[in-house]
Amino acid sequence: MSFEPEQEQRVCQALAKLSGLWEAHLAVVELMAIGSAAVPQLKAFVAAPEPSGIFQPRCEAVGVLGALGAKDVLLDLLSHPRDVTNPVEQTGDEAVLNACARCLEKWQDEEVFDCLLASGHRKPLAGIVEALGNYARPEAIPVYDAALAEDFSRAAAEEAFRKLGPSTIPHLISLSQLRLPSRGEESESNKRLRRSALKLLTEFSNIGEHLGPLIALTRDGDPEVAIQACAVCLPLVSGEQKESMISRLKDIAHHCRWPLCEEARQLADSASAGS
Repeated sequence: MSFEPEQEQRVCQALAKLSGLWEAHLAVVELMAIGSAAVPQLKAFVAAPEPSGIFQPRCEAVGVLGALGAKDVLLDLLSHPRDVTNPVEQTGDEAVLNACARCLEKWQDEEVFDCLLASGHRKPLAGIVEALGNYARPEAIPVYDAALAEDFSRAAAEEAFRKLGPSTIPHLISLSQLRLPSRGEESESNKRLRRSALKLLTEFSNIGEHLGPLIALTRDGDPEVAIQACAVCLPLVSGEQKESMISRLKDIAHHCRWPLCEEARQLADSASAGS
């Protein structure tokens, strides 16, 4: 796209304001006023390396691209992430990719879904997982699985599973049983995944037919997994099974540090009071 040198200068000046942060709101207004003629320079601005890791100006530029309807540009940016090893630059680039994914949500068509899915398989960033979750399609479950193990994307993955609903119960139970070792022991990321899967199961009903494997998890070696499994099972069991779980919780409360011991104690007290 070609445009007048004066207009090109206006875009450059607006982008300079955007980089300065304190005038960013004025830059956004000016870029919106310039319109589609600003798109090529906006794309170059977003795609440019930023060694400082300051990502806000590039994210603002992504927002302008979305407001201007530059869907193809956003798809291209999301589909072709830079290969960077510097952790500071990587953090900034990931923030930009998250912004691209969130801007693409308004289209919600097959082309966008395919792009988000491919991007999520590369790395399940929170913005990508959020955007995929709005489709409520089971094809994205492998992306959500990977996201459950990551601190920054776990909440988005949990919300995506909620949108899929009770149909995911068998899958979540399988995840809660999954053990991936690291040097002979279960990896911390896998523990986080299992805990999150069990946390989601506490929110669903109709899991009575799946109690067997969940009861086994109340004796799991990871105390957080055991607590979550007890939280799922206690409303559905009675008698010796219930007493066994209460005993397990009391043991955890006795041997673990706060706040885990407090969580186990409160769950045990609540179960005992309801007996």
